[in-house]
Order: sequence, then structure tokens, then C-alpha cells
Amino acid sequence: AASATSTASGASAVTEHHWGDIRLAVATYSLRAFSREQAISIVRRLGIKYVNVKSFHMPYYLSKEDLKAARADFEKAGLEIVSGGNVSLQSADEGFIRRHLEYAKNAGMPTVVCAPTTTNLKLVEKHARELDLKIAIHNHGPEDKHFPNGASVLKYVKDMDPRMGLCYDIGHACRTGADVVEELEAAGDR
Repeated sequence: AASATSTASGASAVTEHHWGDIRLAVATYSLRAFSREQAISIVRRLGIKYVNVKSFHMPYYLSKEDLKAARADFEKAGLEIVSGGNVSLQSADEGFIRRHLEYAKNAGMPTVVCAPTTTNLKLVEKHARELDLKIAIHNHGPEDKHFPNGASVLKYVKDMDPRMGLCYDIGHACRTGADVVEELEAAGDR
């Protein structure tokens, strides 16, 4: 694993922080009270290179050009957008799903952490395939009637396009009584 080093300005140099295929990233949702500029500065001070960008820092309503500029703000700071979200896809409207996935594509998010429904997954899969986006379905615990834990996600995506996978929230899964180790092992390459 790489470690952060201080620069003359006191900020940490951005480093890779990865172990094999696992990369440590900051979810900017945690920095939702801060502007994009402030969030970028905080992540840089942490010395982390990878980010999952939430819409607080790249709003859905931005034009394609404005999303490109927002993405450039992260890149100029030496940060790499590895994913975005959580994006709520709680709609049966195909246009809604397409717009949100196009947003992710235009924002430079190769993986979309999202919360679809069990009934719209085929539409999500269709547009993910067309846009060449990876989909990481986020489980939200016992209150989530669609995907409370990892097993509930895997049940639906097991025969879908390989782009369809899981963003495993261990805390939410624990609240359902799931065996976290078992679910992580079952997830495999999903």
C-alpha cells in the first residue's frame, strides 16, 4: 500500500492506496456539506487519489460541458473518479434511467453506484450495456424492499451482463443479519 507524504504547502501528495484489486477511495457523499472545491482540497489533504463522486459535487442538472469542466476540477487536482453515486434509479421510466446513466457517463464515472428496483433492472442493464458503464447496486438494509443485503442483489444479477454488480454496504447488510463473509465470498467478480 502506498502512503501519503507531505508537501511544502502541508497538503498530502496524492497516492494510489491500493492492495491488489482493492483501491481506497473517498465517497464525496461524506463531504456533502462542502463545495466541490473544498471537497477536492480535503481529499487531497488526505492523500487519497480515488473518489466516488456524489451529485452534491457534480449535480445532475449540469450540461455535458459543465460536467466535463467539473470532472476536470478533480483531474487537475490529481484525483481519479472511479465511480459516482449513490444514484437513485427508483423509477420505471426508461427516459429517467437513461438520463441518469448518461449523466454518469458524461461525468466520467466508469462505475455507477445506484439503487434501482427489482422491476427495472433489465432497463438499467440495457442502458449500462449501451453506455458501457458498470453498475454497482447498493444494498440499503432492512428498510430497502428491493436490495437489503448482498444476497438480494446477487439473486437478481447472477445471470445478467457482467457489468451488473454489487456495491456492498457491510453496515446495512449486518443490520439484516446477513453473514458478511459469506456474502462477500458469494459476490465473486460481481
